[in-house]
Amino acid sequence: MQIFDIHFLQPLYFYGFILVPIFLYLYIRQQKKSALTINFSQDLQQVFWKNNTQYYIKLLFIFLTFSVFILLLTDPHKADIKQNISKNWIDIILALDISKSMEATDLAPNRLEKAKETIVGFIEKQKTNRVWLIVFAGKPISSVPLTFDYNILIETLESFTTDTLNQNVNWLDWTAIGDSLLMSKNLFWTWAREKTIILLTDWDANRWVDPVIASKLLAEEKIKIYTIWLWSPQGWMIEVQQWSFKQQMRIPPLNATSLKEIAKNTSGFFFRATDNTTLEKIFKKLEELEKNDIEVKVIKNFSDYYPPFIYTLIVLLTWLFSLEIRRPKTH
Repeated sequence: MQIFDIHFLQPLYFYGFILVPIFLYLYIRQQKKSALTINFSQDLQQVFWKNNTQYYIKLLFIFLTFSVFILLLTDPHKADIKQNISKNWIDIILALDISKSMEATDLAPNRLEKAKETIVGFIEKQKTNRVWLIVFAGKPISSVPLTFDYNILIETLESFTTDTLNQNVNWLDWTAIGDSLLMSKNLFWTWAREKTIILLTDWDANRWVDPVIASKLLAEEKIKIYTIWLWSPQGWMIEVQQWSFKQQMRIPPLNATSLKEIAKNTSGFFFRATDNTTLEKIFKKLEELEKNDIEVKVIKNFSDYYPPFIYTLIVLLTWLFSLEIRRPKTH
């Protein structure tokens, strides 16, 4: 049993508090009986003494004395609590698509800004995991290396736009998912930690390395990949620059087969985000998956905590003795 930060190892003795009011009742009753056996003057003295403040103070001290004595019997101890946190620490690479299609507004204010906002919330909840950030369109770019400096990571993430890569160059306006996975694989430099990639894109892989083949290479090194697909059932319109003028282009609904295979090959999960709420729920799910790896072992070392109660008991007995000797004498 614990009260505040004191542990009582023999809590059954707390039933002794039931006896305290019984004892007080018997004590008061005995005092009344003894008062009837003395002469008139003695009786006046006794009644007067019983009705003054000193009498009730004495009853209070008797109650407190018995209470402290019972607390001593319950074996009070202080606990020195130590927590050993055992966790399969994770290195996480966030691979974010910044191609022009991420400007679609089916997520508000658009896919890229909502993705950045949600990822920032995910990063802010990290405490012991190292995080790396890469972005990609027609090619991947490694921005912030594995770090515990989450503030610089967030600042860098918030600075990215679809213009970070000049997608007016033809070969840069594609979606090189496979290359992004291979870059991520090469960025993990320690075997001692679990390795995870969170891949967020809204497009099929359409440039360079086949991402399904790349995922098999990552699976050999036990790198887990969670794929998140920003997807609109009806497709969406975005504004693109064509030569010297802008025009609207429809983004068709795409096939997520490759993203599903990537996740399956690496024992990860595939998620589909169709709106803001869904995307937020996905990242909450990722936080829960990560927390499953945490194991907390609590070690309690108990030490005796008798002195405060013993000193209190001595003080109370001293007060009771002083009250008794000051009690009016009968003749």
